[in-house]
Amino acid sequence: MGEHLSPRFMTDEQLRASFGLTAAALRRLRAIREFPRRDRLTDRTDSKAVERYFDRRSGLEPHQHGGIPAAAVTERF
Repeated sequence: MGEHLSPRFMTDEQLRASFGLTAAALRRLRAIREFPRRDRLTDRTDSKAVERYFDRRSGLEPHQHGGIPAAAVTERF
């Protein structure tokens, strides 16, 4: 009762709040090729795709393209 569901497609502001990101961190993530892009029609980002990205980075999910696991890539946030 009173449970709030987050939208699947989120604005940058919603993404930052949901994932605890600063504006600068989200800008740096957007520059990474593997980070999910905004949908062209809605100009929003699929939050489930962002969750999968972070799961791959942390090693919780295997990297979909093989090679080096995403968790092994070093980036500064």
